[in-house]
Amino acid sequence: RAQQANDRGLQLYREKRSDEAVAHFTEALKLRPDFAQAANNLGFVFYRQQRYAEAARWLENPLKFDPSRAVAHLNLGDAYL
Repeated sequence: RAQQANDRGLQLYREKRSDEAVAHFTEALKLRPDFAQAANNLGFVFYRQQRYAEAARWLENPLKFDPSRAVAHLNLGDAYL
């Protein structure tokens, strides 16, 4: 179910329905708190919404579980910038 919520969030984000995407990424993380991809996606949406502190908080999360995620490092750097 977590993967389905994340996938739906991605679809909603592509449809420019960011607030709904946030809700689905959040749901995915409630179901699976160590879901690095969903945390990265949530952080990225917050970054695009210029909610940089929230973005950084969520973008740090995936690196705890998978420090090799290059995209998470890039997104986190952008949020800090």
